[in-house]
Amino acid sequence: MRKNGHNVLDCFAGSAILLRTLLEIGIEVRSYYYRDNDPKVVALAMHKILESVELFPELISLSAVAGAFTLPMDMRIHDQAATDSLDISIMSSGSPCQGFSRATGRNVPPGLDDERSYLIFEAIQLHQQLAKASAEKGHQYWVCFENVNIPENVPDHYEI
Repeated sequence: MRKNGHNVLDCFAGSAILLRTLLEIGIEVRSYYYRDNDPKVVALAMHKILESVELFPELISLSAVAGAFTLPMDMRIHDQAATDSLDISIMSSGSPCQGFSRATGRNVPPGLDDERSYLIFEAIQLHQQLAKASAEKGHQYWVCFENVNIPENVPDHYEI
């Protein structure tokens, strides 16, 4: 395990593009944790993660991804003690994009009326937990929330 670098938690991680992006911009990764519960995407991610280790050996080692799939894949399952012990310094998340995507073929995507979209609130709760744990330890912490480009005809007045 590397002494330097970031501990990264990638939620709704898809093909692990966050990991590749961090490495491409020169950010060293001490450990990487992946969460996505789509079996087809997880299989692709396994390949992409190992490919990233091969491409950027100066920034990430195989031991950094050894525990990549140890957290529950389902964002509705929380293990606060386990997550806090990881000392995460970078968290990336979004939520399943189907509720906001133009690719649904609907004139107006369902937005938060799609039950999968509500998983963003699970990610926000996890972010708050990690930010608090980092602050208590005096550590730096960064978060990136992302999602698809939301069409203009989707209401922007949801109450959170």
